[in-house]
Amino acid sequence: RNRTLTRVHVGVSGVGRSSSSPPRGGGRPAAGRGGMSSKPFSAAEEDAIIRERFLSGASTGRGKPPFSQLARRFVDLVAKAESGTNSAAEDALRLFLREATVIEQQAQKFRAVCQAQTKEQASYVRKQEALHAQIEQAKRDIESKKDELREARIARQHMEEYEVLRGMVAELPSRAATQAEIDRVDRQVERIQKEGVKYTAAMERKRKQYALLFLVLEDLQRVGDDSTDATEPEQAEQGTPVPEHAMDVDA
Repeated sequence: RNRTLTRVHVGVSGVGRSSSSPPRGGGRPAAGRGGMSSKPFSAAEEDAIIRERFLSGASTGRGKPPFSQLARRFVDLVAKAESGTNSAAEDALRLFLREATVIEQQAQKFRAVCQAQTKEQASYVRKQEALHAQIEQAKRDIESKKDELREARIARQHMEEYEVLRGMVAELPSRAATQAEIDRVDRQVERIQKEGVKYTAAMERKRKQYALLFLVLEDLQRVGDDSTDATEPEQAEQGTPVPEHAMDVDA
């Protein structure tokens, strides 16, 4: 009986220390409805809250808290081991181990839930990183599309300018017609130049003729003046009157 009591006491000593130790992180006083704080909890605080609920039995929806039931079974086991029979002590030990097994199963369940939540959180982190990468890629794509849009607007402006120039060019005559008109004007200019050369030669010839005519007239006038000067003394000596045309010439 003493050996059984010693084994049970050693087996539950760790549980007693765990139940009496304070939760990690110190927790945060519950505020508001349902014991939830208005601010989000950190990972350490959530771990402390889960541990406190598990140890206090707050996570069970019905029945007595598991550790209270375990403590009652332990007290019953000690009492049966000290004052009862071996069969009663064995029954109390079996009930105690069953309660301990239930608590262990709950702990395993909480551990599995915690691992699943950890994996899910890691998955969310990866998804968030992928989402951020997609957002950055989308930003780069937007900047690239902005550059393409700016270049497209410039190209469109050039096309509109080209269209205006094309309309202006279309209003003008064709190149063949323009070349024919240029050839016609060139021939006309050449003809005018030839006529100008001909008229210049004619003017030069007329100028020479008039110069010769003026020279002959000057010679004739000089000869007439000389003959008049020679006949006037003779007429004066003979008493011959001087003709009127001679006087006009002198005048």
